[in-house]
Amino acid sequence: MEYLKGIKKKLKNKISILKFKNMHRGKRAFVIGNGPSLRANDLELIKNEISIASNKIFLIFGKTSWRPTYYSLIDALVINEFRNNPPDIKAPIFCSEDVSDLFVNKNTNKFNLLKDWYSNKKFIPGFSNNLLKGLYGGECVTYANIQILWFM
Repeated sequence: MEYLKGIKKKLKNKISILKFKNMHRGKRAFVIGNGPSLRANDLELIKNEISIASNKIFLIFGKTSWRPTYYSLIDALVINEFRNNPPDIKAPIFCSEDVSDLFVNKNTNKFNLLKDWYSNKKFIPGFSNNLLKGLYGGECVTYANIQILWFM
């Protein structure tokens, strides 16, 4: 019975991800990094644009009315920093399955983080254009975000 529940849960998640396929085809979109040079007034310039951000981008929300169209979480270390006080993210969230139990939100879409290159003991990045199969971390959440938007 547990096995069937697991299959049903995975199928439901695949269906939720499928609704994003080609959603923004032909449109421009912005991948937001969380570096120290990011300024709130820069984000105001893309307020009405498609964007994806990650990690602790919510720390800048008090300084701007901009909000990302999409949000992603991949790194357990980052999630554990705000686990006891999770941000109120209204945007659809993309979260890798291996950390999804650490961050629970009704807007979460789980994906498989492909790690084929780990077994090679050296970094050989892949690029996935199919979020249903999973995506490559590429040692950077920004790289994952590019793949998410590519799928869209």
